[in-house]
Order: sequence, then structure tokens, then C-alpha cells
Amino acid sequence: MLPGFAALDNPIDVTGALLGNSALLGAVLPIVGDDAQSDLVLLALPVAGTGYDVPRFAKDLKNFQEAYGHALAVAAPQESVRLPFEQAGIPVFEREREAMDALVQLADHAALMRRPGTAAARVPAIGPTRFLNEAESLALLAEAGLPVIEHRLCRTADEVLAAAFALGPQIVVKGCSPDVPHKSDHGLVALDPPEPAREFQRQSDIVKSLGARFEGVMVARMAPRGRELALGARIDPQFGPVVLVGDGGIHLEALKDFRLLLPPFTRSDVLQKLDQLRVAPLLAGLRGQAPADREAFAAMAVRLGEAMLSWNGAVASVDLNPVIVFETGKGALALDALVECRRND
Repeated sequence: MLPGFAALDNPIDVTGALLGNSALLGAVLPIVGDDAQSDLVLLALPVAGTGYDVPRFAKDLKNFQEAYGHALAVAAPQESVRLPFEQAGIPVFEREREAMDALVQLADHAALMRRPGTAAARVPAIGPTRFLNEAESLALLAEAGLPVIEHRLCRTADEVLAAAFALGPQIVVKGCSPDVPHKSDHGLVALDPPEPAREFQRQSDIVKSLGARFEGVMVARMAPRGRELALGARIDPQFGPVVLVGDGGIHLEALKDFRLLLPPFTRSDVLQKLDQLRVAPLLAGLRGQAPADREAFAAMAVRLGEAMLSWNGAVASVDLNPVIVFETGKGALALDALVECRRND
């Protein structure tokens, strides 16, 4: 059907012969459908000016969808070209990359829905919530089987000194208040302070100056260096529990390099998501660096997904950032935790 100079591999180039033969697209599409080797079709029209019968193309593409059941997307920079397809009920995008991303999302979702045991979990409506302080958050997660940094909650300066002696030589001191969930924004995180008792008083003064409840400070052992990743979860009103894995630290908010999973899922599922991150090559180890313990992180993600299901909506969200992932075989640890729970009152 196509001229001899047309490219017949995927992607098929229908060529500018469309200008002289408006029926060409409608003739090619059934051949693709009958070949039964595709499920998704992206029609890209980078140029379609005067002389192109765009309404005919939209009609032929719609007829193809109804006959063969393919998922469709159209990419065209010109609004006048997109309009006939939109009127036919076909998803349209200005850029090809946007259309491809949409089709990938659809394919991934369809694959997920075909798997047994991955139906979206339903939980009660969340309603009013409250934040736990960090020590309570870490305790809840440790009870669920997630490895967390060794720490102590200290309510007096003497307890801080005792914890510093037990957990040192290097420690982190963080103020604990359920009313101040984001501590670093208020100077409530101190790395290896020279005078821990004085740091206790300083953080106490800051929390009280904010009109917040002061429940002590958390003294934690300084963790060895490793790769920072993020792990989180929340209750989505449509899908139920959703778990996030991604690049950690400040990079999570800045670069938004993350993927989502619906529990229950397996370690293999988590590893596949990690492979899709932009930082995936860094996890494998570069220039002599040891690869990160992805298996340990994947096990943490699985436990968090299982916990979200078992909590049955009592926990609205969990934020673990960063999770330090050490070299292969040495595990991973949650350093910071923020848990949001449903109120019982």
C-alpha cells in the first residue's frame, strides 16, 4: 500500500503521500491490526497543513480502534490538527514524548491489573489525622519489621548525656514534637553537637517559642555513609495504600525521581522500579564504588507495604527520607521518619 521509499519497520512511515491519497492511513491501519503483533498505536503528525484531510485521518483511526481494540494516542504540535482527533474521543498530545509516556503508563497499569493479588486495597476514609513525633514514628516502623537507626528519646539534659555516651562517639540530636513535623526547617537537627546538654536546652527553647509541645529530643547514633534513598507510603482515595521508592535526601523534592507500587508486591517488583530510576546506574556502583544493597532496601519496601495493609487505614502516611543503603550485603537503615496517623478522638 505504501510507496517504495517508505520505512516499513516500527515506526511505520506513511510518508507525505498522504497529501495526495487521504485514504492511505485507513488502508495501512487494518494491515497492522490483522498482523496482530501490537496493542498500542501512536500516530505522530509533526506537519499537517493545507491539503491534508485530517478529519478523514481521525475517522480512520477511530474505526481502527473500534475494530481492533488498540489503545491510541495522537501527537501533533498544531492545535487545529489535534482537534478532529479530540472530537473523535482519541487522546491527543502536543509532544510525542508525552504521548509515549501516557501509553507506557497505560501498559504498566494493564500489566499490574492482570497480576493476581494486586487488586487495590480498600481502607476506611482517613478523616482527621495527627503526626507522631519521630521517636514514636521510628518505634512504630521498627515494630513492623523495618530496620531503623539506633536511638533514644531523652526528656532531660542528663538523659541526653547518657545517650551520647552510649551511642557516640558521633551522634545526631533532633527535637521531638508532634506539632513540628519538619524539624530541619526550624533548626531542630544538630549533627554531633559539642555540648549535647546545651543543645537539649536550645532545641527545647525553639519548640516552646513556636507554641508547640516539647516531648524531648531524640539522640541517634551517626550512621555510616551510604547511598540515600527515599521510602514512603500514603492512603490514596482511589487506590488505597500506595508505596513510594525513589532518590532520597533533597533530591526527592528537587528531581522527583521516584516510582510507585501498590501493595502487596514482591522484592522483585521493587527492584524493577529501582531499575527505572534515573539514579539506577549509581546504585549499581560506578568507578570502583561498591554497589548498593538494593535487596535490603527492597525488603524494607515490602515490609512497609505489608504494614500499610495491616494497619487498615489507621496510618495515613509514612515518610522515610533518607534511608541509607549501604554496600551490598550490609543492609539499609531508616534515619528519619514521619508517620501520620488517624485520630481516635
